[in-house]
Amino acid sequence: MSIRLRSAIAALVIPVGAAALYASSNRDVFNQGVLPILEKHCATCHVAANPAGGLNVSSFDALLSGGKHGPAIAPGDARQSLLLQYVRGEKTPRMPMGGALSEDVIASLEKSINEMQPAPKMAQKSDPHLDWLLHKPVRPAVPAVRDATWVRNPIDAFVLAKLEAKGLKPAPPASKRAWLRRVYFDLIGLPPTPEDLDAFQSDSSSGAYEKVVDKLLADPRYGERWGRHWLDLARFAESDGFAIDGERPTAWRYRD
Repeated sequence: MSIRLRSAIAALVIPVGAAALYASSNRDVFNQGVLPILEKHCATCHVAANPAGGLNVSSFDALLSGGKHGPAIAPGDARQSLLLQYVRGEKTPRMPMGGALSEDVIASLEKSINEMQPAPKMAQKSDPHLDWLLHKPVRPAVPAVRDATWVRNPIDAFVLAKLEAKGLKPAPPASKRAWLRRVYFDLIGLPPTPEDLDAFQSDSSSGAYEKVVDKLLADPRYGERWGRHWLDLARFAESDGFAIDGERPTAWRYRD
């Protein structure tokens, strides 16, 4: 989780009274010990309408919001504050650009930030998705349904239970023609040929449906259709894109 996201969550869960006291106290320290230094040495680049690195140093809240690298200060902990890390040269480029703060000024900044009150501890917010993700799956009991004759497998029972709970009935079974078109489009993205349709409609065996599915799963077009989705997720490309667009001559191995 990014520092910016953690700060946003903290702002949501800190009790209102504690948050107000925390912010007010720290603003006083900032205005007295930090702002004059920043106005003198940093304002040229970091108070404009479009401040460098997205960092505006004109207020305590702006420093907490930070720039593209995250919050600029960690109240109560100068060592963890990006502002101090940059002015000391622990991170590059050293700030301010084209010069360096004296040790006395840096020490003054450090003292002021350490005098600030740390953010009140966050209350733990429950994340239902995370709770689900981190718990071992438990096989649910198959629900009882009124129309048990409609159920051909356990999944049907779950679907029917929801329908019955809302007073609904299942749709009638699809015709063989409609079913064939659906499974073809689902698995290979193409409609069946007239010959495929005739062969299926004339097949009255108990395994007619299974034979169609097995045939389509073994069809190279099944891999082509679903492989495209995985290639998109992996951001596959045979060239770099953008302005230069150089080729990736061995990328085809990963595609295949």
